[in-house]
Order: sequence, then C-alpha cells, then structure tokens
Amino acid sequence: MKGGCVAGGVWHLVNRYPVPAPRWNLLVDPDGNTVSSLGGLRLRRCVDLPDWGCLVVVYRGIREGVIAVTSSTSWWPVTPDGDVASWRIGRVDGTSCELIRIDVDGSTTTATWSPDSGLHHIADPDAECAWEASLVSWDAPGGQLEGMLATPHGTGPWPLVVYLHPSPWFGISAGDQGDAAYWTRRSVALFQPDYAGSGILGEEMMWEPLRGIGMPERDLDADGVLAGVHTLIHTGIADPRRLYVYGFSAGGYLTTGSSPGHIHSRPQRRGKEQSIPDTFQLTLWPFKSSGAAAHLKKTPIFGQQQRR
Repeated sequence: MKGGCVAGGVWHLVNRYPVPAPRWNLLVDPDGNTVSSLGGLRLRRCVDLPDWGCLVVVYRGIREGVIAVTSSTSWWPVTPDGDVASWRIGRVDGTSCELIRIDVDGSTTTATWSPDSGLHHIADPDAECAWEASLVSWDAPGGQLEGMLATPHGTGPWPLVVYLHPSPWFGISAGDQGDAAYWTRRSVALFQPDYAGSGILGEEMMWEPLRGIGMPERDLDADGVLAGVHTLIHTGIADPRRLYVYGFSAGGYLTTGSSPGHIHSRPQRRGKEQSIPDTFQLTLWPFKSSGAAAHLKKTPIFGQQQRR
C-alpha cells in the first residue's frame, strides 16, 4: 500500500480505511511504503525523527508503550514491554525525546530517550491518590479485555457505576481516571471497561460489532462489558444489588442503542457460584448535565445502607 508520501518524506500513520471511522492505523515510511511487520499492532501516534527513523505509540490492551522503528523490518520496544502504564511522547529535540509515563493512578514520571543513551527516568514527586486505582482484565467472548477500576479505600463490595467511553478508537488508556474522584468520594466504585469495537481484540474483532455480525445472539461489545461486571461481582468488588451504567456518544449507543444486542436490553449473565445471584441487572443511570448531584440523591446508588 502506498501512503501518498514521496522519497525524502516523513514517517507517518495512515488509516487503512478510506473513511474517518473505523480507524486502524498503518505506519508508512518516508518512501511511502507500509511497514507490514507492524500490521497486527494497534498504533496511536507516530513521531518522525529525521534521518534516523521514528517513535510510535502502540497499544497493548489499554496500556500504551513506545517502540522505535528504523526500517520496515527493524523495530524494538523503547519502554518496558508489559509495563502496566501508558507512555506518551513529549518534547522532541532532534533524536532526543521526552517520554511521559502515566501510572494507573494517574501520577506521572518523566523520562528521556535517545538512540545513543536509551531510556533514563527522571523521578517526579509521588502523588498520593485519594482512591484505589487499578487496571483489571477479564476473559470475554473473543479474547481478553481490560479496563480501569477506581474504588474507595477500604473493603467492598461497593455500588458500581460502569462508564462506557464515547470513542470506539483510543477511547481509554491505562491511567485515565475519568470521574473517579466524584464517585469514590461518595463510596461508589467506577469501572471504565474497553470494548471490542475499539480494536483491543484485533482488527477483525473490531469489525464484528460495528457490522452487527451475529447479533442479537452474539454482541462482542455488550457481552464483553457484562463479562467484566460479572468478574467484579465474583471478586467481591461490586455489589450485585447496585449496578449502574451510562455512556456518551458510542458508549451511550452501546448502553441504550436500538439493537436488541445492546446492554440495557441484553440478558444478564448467570453466576454459578452460590455467592453470586442467579441474575444481575445493570440499571441505566439517566445522567443529567444540570442538577446532577440533586438527581443522584434520588437514585438507589445512595439510597441503601451497604451490607458488608
């Protein structure tokens, strides 16, 4: 595939598809050739380093790392492979770059990297998080999904609010806190799961929910989110009597869309363990942009004393 770049150009990303969405990025070298060796990876950003190569931000689950690429067959990880964090590319000076590591609790550490000296951390002051933040993973139809979980300090089970991100592509990353401060101050856990339409399960699985393949019997987006909720119930984090869901844009459609495969109209998963109810129900939280605090006081999220 040619990316429309001429010799002497720059490394850059192009969408495989001739439309804005869906988005599956391919890396194109300065001669306009696609780097096929990266074809299976979910690429977010490319920074050209003239006369050397480029740095590319790559997703692994919802974690982001950085790789260096110098040719169509030569690339390697710059940041630690498997690091439970998100790395971003900051200032660039020639081939020297500032890299920013975002931990799961949102705290940041700055590092520098260059081809000659490699990666060097510059320790930033530790920031104490007012809630417990973690990256969670679970088995779902099609593969393993990941999401961000924020809980109050202490022991659950907690009322659980599930927030579905608004963008199928690059919608959530490790370290994203969202409305965690708001919910955890009110003794509610916040779960931000990624779903198949983002590409987290690969390019082929990304297309399945977008095209409605297999619905309503199979819905990779909805069933994946529900499997994550079931996992949080099973591990004692979520109170099965108080489960709520809301979302915006693509996340809102996934919550209440007209397809019978979407979450609000979907049969909830049964639990085999005695400690888990036979069924659980995710209740739609009717978010109001004005007067939200007053509205919340009238919902069952805060309307019952939690049983421990």
